[in-house]
Amino acid sequence: MCHSVLGRQIIIWTTLLISPAPGSSGRGEFIFKHLHGNALGDYTLIMGIMWRLFTYYPYLILGAVFLPRWIKRVFAKNRVACNKPL
Repeated sequence: MCHSVLGRQIIIWTTLLISPAPGSSGRGEFIFKHLHGNALGDYTLIMGIMWRLFTYYPYLILGAVFLPRWIKRVFAKNRVACNKPL
């Protein structure tokens, strides 16, 4: 069962990776429901929310913490490099 769940998660991840829409949250939940719905039964909605909490929101939180620092560092270097005389 564990290998089957991991394989299904890899399928979902790959589908979201090549999806043209940014984030593709609706697509991910749709695929999750169809791949795991038969095993989860009545708990599909609850597990879908839990799946989203563990696989999507940590990236948003980490991005909110690290992205401003990265932008500040990268654009500060660009500004200094642009102001140097040739």
